[in-house]
Amino acid sequence: MTVVKEWAVGLCAAAFAMAIVRGLMPRGAASKGLSFVISAMFFCCLISPLRELGAWVSALSTLQPSTSVVSEEVEELAEKQLLSAMALTMTDEAARLVSDFGVTVRSVEPKRDIARDDGIYIASATVVVDKRDHPVDRRVYDVLEQKWGIPVEVWYGE
Repeated sequence: MTVVKEWAVGLCAAAFAMAIVRGLMPRGAASKGLSFVISAMFFCCLISPLRELGAWVSALSTLQPSTSVVSEEVEELAEKQLLSAMALTMTDEAARLVSDFGVTVRSVEPKRDIARDDGIYIASATVVVDKRDHPVDRRVYDVLEQKWGIPVEVWYGE
């Protein structure tokens, strides 16, 4: 902030000094040349902070940000959010699909995998049902595996 204040004070002082010089300047051919010099000096005062900005930008460009740490954190967060969203969606769908069998779905835990083309897909799923629903009819497995197209494992939870 002090740099801006110094620049503003210098600019005002230069404008004041140039106004005095213009007032004292004789009329005629020499006044045009002197006006040009005064205008050039004022312009130099006006853009002088850009010199320092150029040095600051060049120093800034030499810094190497640690983007790998940030990108890893963002990637981990995105993966957690993706798995959470998949689990919620699959839990709702599983509950709807097996409601005719009298089975209470507690949660679904998708197991994801990454393909060679870096695509993320679900390799299998573990469906956690209420332990009072033991044993689960094999048709429950069949309905979920047919709908999702992946292997399904059923666990019994509280």
